Amino acid sequence: MILLAADTSGKNGSIALARVSESAIRPHEANLVEIVEVVSLEGGTFSARLVPQISALLEKHGLTRQDIGGFAVASGPGSFTGLRVGLAVIKALAEILGKPIAAVSLLEAVARSGTAWGRVMTVLDAGRGELYMGEYEVGGKTRMLSERLIAREEFFA
Repeated sequence: MILLAADTSGKNGSIALARVSESAIRPHEANLVEIVEVVSLEGGTFSARLVPQISALLEKHGLTRQDIGGFAVASGPGSFTGLRVGLAVIKALAEILGKPIAAVSLLEAVARSGTAWGRVMTVLDAGRGELYMGEYEVGGKTRMLSERLIAREEFFA
């Protein structure tokens, strides 16, 4: 299955194509995901560039939109406008193609990207002296304990 992923949550974003083996869809089997390509997107141009970049990425790899088996999209935290653009584009494509969407917390993605198991905390700069903070129990299945926006001072206290 081909998975198309988009992240428009920050100043810069990205889209990615991945090949997901059938065994990766079944949680009890090995996770076999091959990243085909990741393309960076300039911030501030998501609304004008996201759809053409998706089209170009598919074409580059000899794929059509009908080859996409599902979508993943960053659901936040992040820039309201950026998130709105990414979510709207992916929702529209998924609706048109009748394919599933997985909305992914950026904080959870960061927590799961490392090798740590157990309680994991992720922190991202939210600007204006604030931080996005997430706490997770990472293991065979990740469980969110909390996600919140906090003042920098509160975090360091």
